[in-house]
Amino acid sequence: MISNIILPTANLSNAEIFYDAFLGLFGAKKIKQNNSKILWKCRNDNVGLMVCQQNKSSLAQKNHSLTVAFQADSPAEVTMIYQVALRLGATCAGKPVTSGIGEHEAYFLDADKNKFGIIFSK
Repeated sequence: MISNIILPTANLSNAEIFYDAFLGLFGAKKIKQNNSKILWKCRNDNVGLMVCQQNKSSLAQKNHSLTVAFQADSPAEVTMIYQVALRLGATCAGKPVTSGIGEHEAYFLDADKNKFGIIFSK
């Protein structure tokens, strides 16, 4: 049902550097790109992640209630991916923890304040 998750960015070049490295951790590659948007997908995956150039005033008005979550293969991978994201310039939105229902999770914000989670469920 979902085709792509589309996120705004104020700086497409910076977003490209961040997402190339971050999404590469999941095996995703750029499959489409122009001067205003970039789409990454994993091989044989129908859902992709796209970033689109937005002006700063529209980003300032954005409601950041959406969280995009990525599946990790282990609790250690949750921590590793979270740490890589921070090294790539993301900011912490929730350090790695084990939730009350046994999920291992961590959260971060990209440079445009889009929120992401890394989750491992048993």
